[in-house]
Amino acid sequence: MSYWKEGNEEITEADIRHNIAQAADLIQTYRPKYFLADDSNRQFIYEARIQKWVAQTLASACLSIGLKKYALIFPHGLMAKLSTELTVDAAGVIPSSTLIKYFDNRQDALDWFKQ
Repeated sequence: MSYWKEGNEEITEADIRHNIAQAADLIQTYRPKYFLADDSNRQFIYEARIQKWVAQTLASACLSIGLKKYALIFPHGLMAKLSTELTVDAAGVIPSSTLIKYFDNRQDALDWFKQ
C-alpha cells in the first residue's frame, strides 16, 4: 500500500519522481498480488510532462511481478482526481490480467481484494 501524507500540495517534481520510484521498487521487492494506492490525501496534480513517466514506472513494476489487482483511491480534489485518471490512461500498457479499479474509500478497495 502507498499513500500520501497530508501537506503535500507544494511537492516538487523531483520529490514526486523519488516517491513513485520508491513505490515501484517496493512493488518489485515484495511482489504483492494486490496493491492499494491511497491517493485520498494527495493535494497536487500530476503535471502533463510527468504523467506518462509516473504511469509507465508503476505499470512496469506491476507487470514485472504479475500483479493481479491494483486499487486506487481517488484524491478528494476534482483536478487531482482528473490528473489521476489521465495518468493511469497514459500508461497504455496495462494488460487485461491486471485489474485496475478506482475507489472513494479504503474499505471498498480492501473488500474488492477479497473477491
